[in-house]
Amino acid sequence: MLKKITVLILVLVLALSTTFSFAGMPQYTLSISTNLNRVARNNVIQISGEVLVDGNPKVGTDVTLKVESVDGQSIPFVDQLITDSYGKFVVDIKAHADLFNLGTYVVYVNAVGKMESVEFEVVSGRATPTPTPTPTPTPTPTPTPTPEDPEDEAEPEETEQGTVVVKGEEGEEVATIVVDNEKIVAEIDDETVEIEIEAAVEGVDKVVVELSTELLEVATEKGLPIVIDAGHARLEIPAGLLGDLAEGTVSLTMEMLSEEEVAEALEKMDTLIEHEAVSELIYFDLTLDGEPLEFEGEITITIPITLDENGDPRKIGIYYLNEETGELEFVGGVINEEEGTITFTVTHFSMFMAMQLNKTFDDIAIPWAQEYIEVLASRHVIKGIDDDTFAPNNNITRAQFATLLVRALDLDLAEETVTFGDLSKGAWYEESVLIAASQGIVKGFNNKFDPNGHISREAMATMIVRALQLADIENEYLPTEVKFTDEISNWASDYVSIAYKEGIVTGFSDVEFGSSQKATRAQAAVMIYRLLETLGKF
Repeated sequence: MLKKITVLILVLVLALSTTFSFAGMPQYTLSISTNLNRVARNNVIQISGEVLVDGNPKVGTDVTLKVESVDGQSIPFVDQLITDSYGKFVVDIKAHADLFNLGTYVVYVNAVGKMESVEFEVVSGRATPTPTPTPTPTPTPTPTPTPEDPEDEAEPEETEQGTVVVKGEEGEEVATIVVDNEKIVAEIDDETVEIEIEAAVEGVDKVVVELSTELLEVATEKGLPIVIDAGHARLEIPAGLLGDLAEGTVSLTMEMLSEEEVAEALEKMDTLIEHEAVSELIYFDLTLDGEPLEFEGEITITIPITLDENGDPRKIGIYYLNEETGELEFVGGVINEEEGTITFTVTHFSMFMAMQLNKTFDDIAIPWAQEYIEVLASRHVIKGIDDDTFAPNNNITRAQFATLLVRALDLDLAEETVTFGDLSKGAWYEESVLIAASQGIVKGFNNKFDPNGHISREAMATMIVRALQLADIENEYLPTEVKFTDEISNWASDYVSIAYKEGIVTGFSDVEFGSSQKATRAQAAVMIYRLLETLGKF
C-alpha cells in the first residue's frame, strides 16, 4: 500500500512539473507582409516582417527568406536576415527579368522555429500597385508627408463628364478622372458613349479613367461602344466587351513613359537595329478594383505619330514590346497622314509604340518590284530566305502564297473548316492553308491542295481576288473584258479580269498575261502590295 501511494505521488509531481514548465516557455510570433501584391519585372517589391517573444521584440534573431515560384520550379531569391532592435526585418527584392518569369511567387520566411508565407505576382509592363499593410519600421508611426508645393495636387476640377484631379506622382503629372454616371448617361446618343477628356488632361504624363460597372452595364444594354478620348490616346471599347463584370470600379490607365523608361524597355528588345520610333511609348492597363482585368475581343486604339518628311508612312506600324520574350511583336495599324495618327486593334494591354522599319535586301534592285518588297518586308508580310537575301526570281509555292495572304490580311480560321488529304500534319504551312481554305480563298482539287507545287499567275490572281472580295464585302467586284489574247483557264478568267481592272495585275505585254507561267516571289510581292493598296491599307 505504501508503494502504491509513493508511485501516485511521484506521478502527480511529474505532472505538476510538466505543466509548470510548459506555461513558462516563451511564446514566439512571426509575421510577414509585402508592400505590393503585383510587381512589374525589373521593379522592386519590399518584404518586411516582425518577430516577437511574449509580445516583445525579438532582437538579433536569424531570419531565412526564400522566394519560390508557385510551381516550385525556380528559386530566384534567397537571403539571411537579422531582426533589428525592434524585432523587425525588411528586404527589397528586384524582380530581374533574367530571374523572374511572369507568374505567381511565394515568399517563405523561417525564424524561431516558425514558418510564414505570402504570395505576390510578377507581371509584364508597369504593374498597378495594390498596397498591403506593412509593419511600421519604428514604434513611432511616421506621418504621411505633406507636399511642400501646393501645386503638387490641384483642386478637383468639375468637368462636363466628371471630376478631374491632377497631382504630382514620382516626378510625373497624373490625372485621375472619375466619370460621372448621370452626366454621361444624360449625354448618350444613339451611336456611342463618348467620354472626352482631352482638354482636362492636357500636358499630363499619365491618365487614369475610373468607370463604374453600372455605366458599362448601361452601355451594354443599349448596345453602344464606349469611346474615351484622352488626347494622346483614343480608345473604342466595343459594346458588351466590359458589360458582364462584378460591381466595382474599372480603371483604365494610359501612361506615356519617360525617356529613361523607354530606353530601359527598348534595351531589353533583341531586334531594334532598323527600327525608328515615331510615337511615344504608351503603357495601357485595365483593372477592376485594383486587380488585373482581362478582356475577350478587340479594343481599337488611335495614337498620334510624328511623320518625318523623309519617312515612309507605309513602313510604320505599331509594335508590342514583349518583355517576356524580348521581342518586338508587330501589331499593324492604319495611318491617317492628314491627322497624323495611327489606328490599331489589341486583344490585351501592355506597352505599345509606333515604329518605322526600313527593311531591304541585297538582291532586289528590280525597278518594278523593289519598293513593294521593301514596304511589305517592313510590315512583316514577307520575309527573305535569309536576313539579306530575298531571291526575287525564285518561284513561289501555293502554300507560300496562301500564307502571305493570310498574314497580309491577318485572317483567322472560319467556322466552316476545309481539309485536304495532302497536307503534312504539323507542317509550317498547315495552319495558314487551312485558314485560307476556311475563308474561301483557296480551293483544292479531288481533296488535294498541292502545297509544294509552284503557283501559276492565273491561280495567284484567283486567290488575290477572292481575298479582295472577302476583305471588302461592301463593294461588288465584277469582271470586264480584257485584251489578253493568250489562253486563260475558264475557272480563272473572271478573276484575272477583276484583278486586271482593279490594277492588281498586269500582263507581260498589252496582249499577253502569261496565265500558265509560274509566278515569282517578286511578282507575288507586287500583287499583294496592290491588294492592300486597293483595300486602303496604305
